[in-house]
Amino acid sequence: MKLTRLSLFMLGTLLACTQTKSTDPIDSQLPGTWALVRTTYGLTQLSVTPAQTGRSETLTFTADGTYRRVISGTSPQPDQSGRYYTGNNPGSTAEKQAIFYPDEQTAQPYSFRDGHLFLYERQPIGATIADGSTYEFKRQ
Repeated sequence: MKLTRLSLFMLGTLLACTQTKSTDPIDSQLPGTWALVRTTYGLTQLSVTPAQTGRSETLTFTADGTYRRVISGTSPQPDQSGRYYTGNNPGSTAEKQAIFYPDEQTAQPYSFRDGHLFLYERQPIGATIADGSTYEFKRQ
C-alpha cells in the first residue's frame, strides 16, 4: 500500500512539473512579425497601401499559439492579443486554411503567395463573408 501511494505521489509530482504545451496545430510558416503592405477591398477591388491611408498594422504570431495585433496611424486602435491556432478552413472560400481565434470565436482564412501572407476577412467560425477585404502582409 505504501508503495502504491508513493508511486502515485511521485507520478503526480512529475506531471505537475511537466511544462504544458499547446496541442493545437500551428502552421510553421506563420510565426513571426508581419507588416501590412496592402488592403484590397472586396466589393470594389480598390487596393490601398498604409502610406495612402496613414494607417499601419503589424501582426506577431508566436510558435506557442499567441498573437499580437498593433494598429497605429490616423485611426489607431487598442492592441489586440490572445490565442490562435491553424486548421482547415470551415468556410466556403477558396482558401484551404484558417487561423482560429478561440477567445473571440472567430476564424480568418489565409494563404501564402510569393513570401507574403494574405489574410481574408475575419468571421464567426463557420460563417462566410462573400465580399470581405484582403489584407496582404510581408514578413519583417
